[in-house]
Amino acid sequence: MEETIAKKQKYELAFHLNSEISEKDLEQKMKDLEEYIASLEGTIVKSRMPKRIKLAYPINGQLMVNFGSIDFDSPKSASVELDKKMKTDESVLRFIIIERQEVRPMRTERYVPKKKFVEESKPEEIEKKLEEILDKI
Repeated sequence: MEETIAKKQKYELAFHLNSEISEKDLEQKMKDLEEYIASLEGTIVKSRMPKRIKLAYPINGQLMVNFGSIDFDSPKSASVELDKKMKTDESVLRFIIIERQEVRPMRTERYVPKKKFVEESKPEEIEKKLEEILDKI
């Protein structure tokens, strides 16, 4: 069991689906994809339901598509099989499977410059120095 966990990679599948798919069919498509990934010994980390978006340029004549994504952990061979399945699915207009990288957390503490030490002078000393300066003028 430990060997399969060690060999799992982190992936993200992002895809554009045909805009003519109904809401009910979108839910079923997501469920099917998640089950397929699970059947390839994958683990779903995060799933984002497809949302209707407008594209900057048409894909297969469509300016509106359903965009969704799934983050998952799986063996490398599973990504190859998933790639084959996505290529043969006619409702998928475009997709990409990328290997996710671990993101290091940003530093949260802010830089606070050190305060310079300023000697405090007594009012009498300040007045004396001012008189000396004024006398020189």
